[in-house]
Amino acid sequence: DFKTEQQKRPTAGLLLFLSLLWPLILFTLPGVTVYDGVRLFLMVFPLLAILIGLGATTVIDWLTQRFRQKVAIVTVTLLLLTQFTGSLLYAPCWLSYYSLLTGGLSGADKIGMEATYWGDSLTADLLAEVVEEVPDNSIIQIAPILHPAWLQMLQETPEIKRKGIQLIPFQSERPVSQYVIYFQRNPYLPELLQTQSSDRWTVLKEVTRQQVALGRLVSLKEFR
Repeated sequence: DFKTEQQKRPTAGLLLFLSLLWPLILFTLPGVTVYDGVRLFLMVFPLLAILIGLGATTVIDWLTQRFRQKVAIVTVTLLLLTQFTGSLLYAPCWLSYYSLLTGGLSGADKIGMEATYWGDSLTADLLAEVVEEVPDNSIIQIAPILHPAWLQMLQETPEIKRKGIQLIPFQSERPVSQYVIYFQRNPYLPELLQTQSSDRWTVLKEVTRQQVALGRLVSLKEFR
């Protein structure tokens, strides 16, 4: 009958869980091309928001059985705001955010996870400091270059154009200038720049979050 038919149907919670799970299963199958990037998992974010809402409701219900409703709501609100603080503390390097489950960015860096993903850690403030640091008409090498258009866009920065600074890809075997700007995307960086410190270069300017370097201007001690 209709009631029995309804009982056999999967619950909304199960459907929600499976919808979250299938992208993860898909990318673990042999032969499936795996590409890094949060944007590939954007479809699960609305579902995660629903789960977060359900979890918050469950916690509020549990707390209201033991405390006043206002206390329960304030407690859950403060709990959610602890995660929102990351948006303030990491600005404008939001791609470097890691939750408390990894110990934040510093914890993620210690276990070998990516400190940054794209060039957002080469912030406007850092570029302004770079322009003040280097002489006019300098050549600055950039690493890593994930897309040629990105280097062209960086070259159009007004301050850089005004000082006649030329940006070129960094070739670690044949560096042509003492100056290198890079962001800490280790899989795409030459070995020379992967460490947090080196006796082969000196840090002139840097962007850090939780004592982890995300973007830097360094001066090479040896160059052509």
